[in-house]
Amino acid sequence: MRVFVCFAVLIGLFITPVSADETKGPYARVASGKTPDKNVKVYTNADLEKMFNIVAGEDRETPPATTPTEEAAEEAPKKDPDPLTWLRQRQDAQREHSKAVSEARAALNAARQNLANLERQQLAARNPFSARPKLSDEEKAARQDSGESAAQRYDRTKELVEKVREEVRAAEAELARLRALRP
Repeated sequence: MRVFVCFAVLIGLFITPVSADETKGPYARVASGKTPDKNVKVYTNADLEKMFNIVAGEDRETPPATTPTEEAAEEAPKKDPDPLTWLRQRQDAQREHSKAVSEARAALNAARQNLANLERQQLAARNPFSARPKLSDEEKAARQDSGESAAQRYDRTKELVEKVREEVRAAEAELARLRALRP
């Protein structure tokens, strides 16, 4: 029943005639042939052109294309690179970083291997009952030509071990520094 009453009221509103001569409120329609009220301001395109100095679309001149000079380019803030360029640069940096880390690991492994070999030589020179180190032909010839005693060889090997330990520490520090510098 309520729905029927609502529809009846709505239909009644649409059916009622609206006269063109009614002037109710500031937004009422103006009947043709009548002039608007004196207090309503109406602006035409000519008035707008005078006020805002607007030029028609065909009459407009396109501004000449200007190229920034080197000075202006230096003064202008640098724009961020586009995402693809940034991604490519980031991948290149990561590739270089991983290459540097792998080279540092290889240097560290080589230094550790050299240290282990020198420590074995040092122990063999100190302990006459331990197995003799396997030396290359060049090292054997160098030892025979130098004429060093076992004590001298031990001292020289001890100095070499200290130098190689410093190299291992430096290689470890370099590897730690590279790992900390994540690109």
